[in-house]
Amino acid sequence: MRINFGLGALALIISLSLWVLVVNDQNPERTDVPEIAIPVETTRVSSGLIVMNTPDPVRFRIKTPKDKWDTLRASSFRAYVDLSRLGPGIHAVPIISETSDPQVRVLEVMPATTSIRVEEIQERTVPVKVTLVGNVPFGYVYRMPKVDPEVVVASGPSSLVQSVETASVDVRLEGISVDIDTAFHPAAVDSSGATVRIVRLDPQTVRVSLPVSQQVSYKQVGVRATTSGAVAPGYWTESVSVDPSSVTVVGDPKALASINYLETAPLNVDGASSSIVQDLRINTTEGVSLVQQQTTRVRVQISPLQTSQVLRVAPRLVNLAPRLQVVSAPASVEVTVQGPAPIMQGLRVESVSVTLDVKDLSEGTHTVKVNASVPSGLSVAKVDPETAAIQLAPPATPTAVAQPTVAATATPTATLTATPAATPGVPR
Repeated sequence: MRINFGLGALALIISLSLWVLVVNDQNPERTDVPEIAIPVETTRVSSGLIVMNTPDPVRFRIKTPKDKWDTLRASSFRAYVDLSRLGPGIHAVPIISETSDPQVRVLEVMPATTSIRVEEIQERTVPVKVTLVGNVPFGYVYRMPKVDPEVVVASGPSSLVQSVETASVDVRLEGISVDIDTAFHPAAVDSSGATVRIVRLDPQTVRVSLPVSQQVSYKQVGVRATTSGAVAPGYWTESVSVDPSSVTVVGDPKALASINYLETAPLNVDGASSSIVQDLRINTTEGVSLVQQQTTRVRVQISPLQTSQVLRVAPRLVNLAPRLQVVSAPASVEVTVQGPAPIMQGLRVESVSVTLDVKDLSEGTHTVKVNASVPSGLSVAKVDPETAAIQLAPPATPTAVAQPTVAATATPTATLTATPAATPGVPR
């Protein structure tokens, strides 16, 4: 039996063609540009060179079966340039495309080339410069900083390395009151002080030493007012206040250690009988001064002394009915008067009035309240006794021999003799 291979091959081709036609009819191919941005990689860069720019992303025109279209991602593609044959300079390099699925074919890269800038890697030694930012706290000083190492090696693209002037270290002094001995990361900077990026510094850290010491110290201390002289007789210094009551001083730490307050210049109160308000300077001691030159307002409250005195006063009967007379009544009452010393010095027995009101009382014995009044500015602290026994009777007949203990006139008011109490220092 002879096999006709020609006919067999023809039949296979026809079968495959029919299969392709059927498949394409059910899943036709689509040619288009998907909305996918594909980054461009730089590969095989020669030793001693560095790429200075990043190529822009590209897009692919592709052909793929319709059922594959919705599964496409940026990771389905790769775009790169081969820089193995390039030297320093700017080059237009073709972009090479790849796909991860053999059923996806790249028909066109858009754009087909990209511009690549390549430079030589260069090294250069530059000095380390320490820049001090701000100031240490008041009363502290610092000396010049030291850095180790004093130079570093800058490496990177030649154009950038050539622009590097120094490796700069910024050291901030705010709040620093102790020595600095710390590692810092320097930054490559150009002549204008701008940071030069991409350039690498070796070593990456340097150690900065900066001595800080306390030259003067400051302290919050109180303010104490001083006075001279004596206030007027009968007065006293009730209170002394200052505003502000504290100030900030500066000086040698040893001198400040023993100081808790400063005194004002003396305020003369000699003979004063009223309060005084005055602005006074604040005195300082040697080696100590005020942070801010200022005065303090001193207020001296001067008030009269409060004294008391006991007087023995004869009471007066008031409102005695004409048809009655006093048979018996107290000869005197003790009145304790108090008030400011200047007024009390002029107090006399005659200035104090003690009365017994017998209004509407009939004959017989009665208990009457003792009323006492004193001059303005004074007050009655005590009356002893507070009540008095009064005996009233009709007037005696002309033939009567007996005499009443206390005679009262026919006038509405009966006056009794008053004498001051025998109290030391009390005028009679």
